[in-house]
Amino acid sequence: ESVKKLLSEAVGKKSSPILEIMNKEKLVELIETTASVFTVPWYGQLMNGPQILAYLYMVNLWLEKNNVNIEI
Repeated sequence: ESVKKLLSEAVGKKSSPILEIMNKEKLVELIETTASVFTVPWYGQLMNGPQILAYLYMVNLWLEKNNVNIEI
């Protein structure tokens, strides 16, 4: 629940850099379902729903902290 809240808050900010590389509606869907669409571990044995949400949050945090600008 904590990870869902953190990622939700990040997705709710228009300035979140993850929104430059991911579709907001899909991120919201992943948060609401705790990424249950991932039934097979995505990255290693332990990477399922909650861990994917944590990974996405960390990507956003890294982009923010390092002031990464993405131009498309």
